[in-house]
Amino acid sequence: MMNNLHSKVMARYEAIRKEEETRQKERKAEIYQRIPLIAELETQMSLNSLNVARVHLRDQDNADREIARLKEENLNLRQNKMELLVSNGYPMDYMDLKHHCRKCNDSGFFQGRKCTCYNNLLAEIVYEESDFHEMLNDNSFETFDESLFDATTVHAGSNKTARQQMRENLEIARTYVRDFPIHLDNLYFYGPSGTGKTFLATSIAKALLQEGQVVVYRTASQLMEDIKDIKFRDNKELEQLLTDSDLLILDDLGTEMVTDLAKTEVFNLINLRLLHKKKMLISSNLSLGSIRDKYSERLSSRIAGEFILVAFFGDDLRNAKGQRKILRFRRRMK
Repeated sequence: MMNNLHSKVMARYEAIRKEEETRQKERKAEIYQRIPLIAELETQMSLNSLNVARVHLRDQDNADREIARLKEENLNLRQNKMELLVSNGYPMDYMDLKHHCRKCNDSGFFQGRKCTCYNNLLAEIVYEESDFHEMLNDNSFETFDESLFDATTVHAGSNKTARQQMRENLEIARTYVRDFPIHLDNLYFYGPSGTGKTFLATSIAKALLQEGQVVVYRTASQLMEDIKDIKFRDNKELEQLLTDSDLLILDDLGTEMVTDLAKTEVFNLINLRLLHKKKMLISSNLSLGSIRDKYSERLSSRIAGEFILVAFFGDDLRNAKGQRKILRFRRRMK
């Protein structure tokens, strides 16, 4: 699934360029119909540019003077064209080719290196080939429903109800997004299944994506498939995405098949991102003690020292949501 990522990214750039070329043609056709004089000006500019090339080929004595005259005439014609556009209510650059990225002109490369927009397209393709884009549609800070969380039972370990704890967690998540450009914090969400960890992680991802950050979401099992792809198929594009993205979300750590390879590679990835000061959000059913027992002392130590620990508890929300669906269905039957 993750093979040929570079080819897919370059195909996406080509599609973007073709789409913008089509839109430019449509804008030009509109202008030529509404302001025919602009078509005449552009025709004259094209003839002048052609004559510049002819003068170069003839290499006549007054070539420099003639070339300068033709270029000056084109500058005046271009000025007249922009004045006509503005006087008719159009922006000066209305007929120009538009680029999604002005830095690389939608080529993917700038000054011989991959442009900053490259990873954005790479992340989009990874999303489309996973279930993450569907999760983004459903989960956000705006759709948070605190009524799903128990407000009566006090959790023995915190002296708070699940609703109180989730309110605090929501505030932590909002603050994390708000201050994202100026902090180096990592988050470790831990607690039983169905207590809101994935919902809140996805809400953070959605908010950051809307701000233009490169966010990569992988479940632990997906990550292990990615690691195999990197190690055995030399998938450099995927490796770069996992190591260089602005935020890596690793969901459900501990649910994958925990082999010696998994233990080593999960630690290596987390450690590498920490060394490069790249932010992470990890969610798991495992406490730090369980992380130590299942993976290693090294991993639990890194999480304890480098992550903000955020506890989740309460009943499985999926049961509450299921009960609500049943109630709504019964009401429709009446």
